[in-house]
Amino acid sequence: MRFIILLLSWSICLTTPVLGKSPQDDGCNYEKFPIKVKITSVEQLASSGSPKYEVRFEVLTTQELPPKVENRVYGRDFQLLLKNKTFPGPLFLKKYDISPNKIFNCDFYVLTRGYCKRSFFDFPNIKLDDYFEI
Repeated sequence: MRFIILLLSWSICLTTPVLGKSPQDDGCNYEKFPIKVKITSVEQLASSGSPKYEVRFEVLTTQELPPKVENRVYGRDFQLLLKNKTFPGPLFLKKYDISPNKIFNCDFYVLTRGYCKRSFFDFPNIKLDDYFEI
């Protein structure tokens, strides 16, 4: 009975796609599109611990993006989270000068091969793995 369960677990692992790989990881290829985003809101979340903030942004219109990218980003609202999926704190916002109406350079990655995330944003001037405040 144990052999069957182990065999079943092994076969599930082989058929489950890997999610969340970065462009540097083997197995997935991404096409990179430089864009600009505007911070639309920064709102403090209700919490009993240290303050955390929900940061929302939108992609600014540009003539250079292909339709496959426009369809995914224009007219939509996105949330900025740290890489560990937590909300930034007040010192993080201050360190990276994140405030409403501020414009940032950003790279939008679209999956071209593999079973990773279909698309994601990367901010060259904001280190989303900077956990000094946690």
